[in-house]
Amino acid sequence: MSSHRFPDRADAVVLATTSGFADSLAAAPLLGSAPLLFTPPDAPLPDVTAAEIDRVLAPGDEVFILGGESAVPAEVELALDGYEVVRLAGRDRIETAIAVATAVADQSGAGAVVAVARAFGDGSAGWADSITASGWAADTGTPLVLTPTGELDGRVSALLDDLDTAVTIVLGGPAAVSDAVAAELPAPRRIAGPDRAATAAAVATELWPSTQNVVVLNGYQDDGWTLGLPAAGLSADFDAPILLVDSDRLPDSTRALVGEGCGSGTAQVETTVIGTTALISEAVAAEMDRQDGGPCPAPAPVLITSDGAVGGVQLTSDGRQAVATFTELFGPPTTISDDRRPFCGSNSLGPAGGQIYVWASLVIFVVDVEGKGHEVFWGGFFNSPDSYGAPAPPDLGLETDRGLGMGATNAEVRQLYPDASFSPADGGVPGATWTLGPQLQAGASGNGDSDTVQFFGFGSNCGE
Repeated sequence: MSSHRFPDRADAVVLATTSGFADSLAAAPLLGSAPLLFTPPDAPLPDVTAAEIDRVLAPGDEVFILGGESAVPAEVELALDGYEVVRLAGRDRIETAIAVATAVADQSGAGAVVAVARAFGDGSAGWADSITASGWAADTGTPLVLTPTGELDGRVSALLDDLDTAVTIVLGGPAAVSDAVAAELPAPRRIAGPDRAATAAAVATELWPSTQNVVVLNGYQDDGWTLGLPAAGLSADFDAPILLVDSDRLPDSTRALVGEGCGSGTAQVETTVIGTTALISEAVAAEMDRQDGGPCPAPAPVLITSDGAVGGVQLTSDGRQAVATFTELFGPPTTISDDRRPFCGSNSLGPAGGQIYVWASLVIFVVDVEGKGHEVFWGGFFNSPDSYGAPAPPDLGLETDRGLGMGATNAEVRQLYPDASFSPADGGVPGATWTLGPQLQAGASGNGDSDTVQFFGFGSNCGE
């Protein structure tokens, strides 16, 4: 990979141990203009590695060694005579990541934005979240630090204070970096999906300006890091987000991005696959090719029932589970309200309030109705992309269980819901309103038969 990226010279080399991924996890911001090379922990510098260092560097150039002497022995450092060797190490992977972040900040002044990932996890879970954003970190020079899932490491907190960090990018869901840890970070912005492939897709769409080029890695095989971590630099070179697949499975979130050109008849996404067929099978690679530029699969509609259930999520069901289900259906929320707030003024919700989650044209309320610390899915609404002159968000494809969709006419509503009650428009907003069930309303653009449905509302009237 080094010779592919650097046919002539590199600015520096990053050297890490082959014995594990821990010291390499936070190296991404160094890889924008440097290859990541490996050396064993209990042997001299391999000839092939030494030759590559000599090829890409001039005398006096920097070699960054990741980890202490148990990872990269002193004899390897001595063998690099003639280069400026900088060892970035700490007592553990967290401290090594801090050393890398400090070096990056010293060189470039970075630190206003810092990415945070889990420090520990079994097998591939230990490195998958870091890899999802490694290309972005390499491209932008953003420091990446590590912390235990359930507790913010005090050394990380001190570093963020020292760097005067204004925003933290939290990689992965609460199972990777808990809500309690995120709450202690400066202006946390969580980038996450329901699984590691969906988190990679969220990073691609939320942090990168384009997904017209992508780099695809195996994010599930335990030793996939040996190719995944060096690929961060390639991702930066190509301006290509990193997406994840399994050796014999194309996750839906990855499929959706490599298939952005579906229906065009020509390939729209340039896909670079990293690894042999043992890591990414020919069948998975072929499936990605078929998706890109091929026919668009018709998505199944997400149903709203008369009792206010949306996509199978019942009202008053657990709020976190509701958010997780909607995230699985639609991807990460486009907006989450920053603070808990009471809804609809003074009513039975009182000051306990809740939060607002937005997925494009879908808005839901997650509310602690009784003020007992247990939030539930309480209701929300789904807007037409062109309702009331608002900016056009994507249509998420919701419709009722009787087949009533956005844009249906009042005449069609009357046919599908003969028992529904109708409140004519009186010049205000939302205008004409249908009551379709005990917890389901629809708003129309006017009173006439040809006027159309512009929104669905579901849930109780502010708990009253």
